[in-house]
Amino acid sequence: MDNTLLIRTLSDEQALLRAATQTLQAETRALHDGDMVELERITETKQQQLSRLAEADRERRLWWAQHGAADPYGLVKYLRSDATASRLFDENLALAAALRQRNLDNGTLIALRLRATQNALAVLHAANNGGGTPYGRDGKQPLSMPRFSIVAQ
Repeated sequence: MDNTLLIRTLSDEQALLRAATQTLQAETRALHDGDMVELERITETKQQQLSRLAEADRERRLWWAQHGAADPYGLVKYLRSDATASRLFDENLALAAALRQRNLDNGTLIALRLRATQNALAVLHAANNGGGTPYGRDGKQPLSMPRFSIVAQ
């Protein structure tokens, strides 16, 4: 069998995995920095990359199906017969595992930020229910100085 298309597909998939890794690293920085504008841009990029990765997966499976292989699990065995394809596949597996872990880590960061925001809102809500209004309608805390007098002697 000619493996040229398969190797090109695996190489393309690897480039996509590397790009997605960079995107998730940027997502981590944006989450740490609280940069919502950057996070929105990154989210769009991430979705496009995930779509392209799914397409690369379909191409790899299609290649295998078109070469008369009915067993989808036989692809891995076949890849092992070609040194370049085997190397690319192993590298792609490692990149995908690292990508999955980075995505889980970013999910943890998002959960922590969400919890901190919910806790802050709970504190503000409790203070507001206590009779005082700690913040005005514009979200700013009104500045008021305690009233006192100084009597000179």
